Amino acid sequence: PALIGKRAAHDVAAGSLVGPTAGVEVMVPATGRTVVGLSLPPGAEPAVPLQVGDRVRVILTEPAYACAAGESGTIDTPEGTTATAQCTVNVVIPAVVVATARDEASGQVSVSVDVAEDDAPRTAAAAALGRAALVLDSRDT
Repeated sequence: PALIGKRAAHDVAAGSLVGPTAGVEVMVPATGRTVVGLSLPPGAEPAVPLQVGDRVRVILTEPAYACAAGESGTIDTPEGTTATAQCTVNVVIPAVVVATARDEASGQVSVSVDVAEDDAPRTAAAAALGRAALVLDSRDT
């Protein structure tokens, strides 16, 4: 009875026993959301251990990502004047941690984050090229 109305959290083989963790109330990712995996080197994430449900921001640290997003901004030139730049330096993507693991030998942190579907391609591209950092927002709700 405790599983009625819930969705399967993972595949359940026919004839196997079903435990209390086999059902979930809400599927991750939800409609319009995407889970993206990040492999972060030491220093690209907070020293505070991340927890599932933490609100974080993924910072894309390469101007090319801003260019791909069609963003623009201003930069200071060596002459002390300002000029219009074709891209901004950072793109910030709000996310929620859905899983995390640390490789103690290398210090790499694997973090799966839930982002808006439209932000997934930029987030995944930055992660694949090692151009993403993670910042933790307040845990106060």
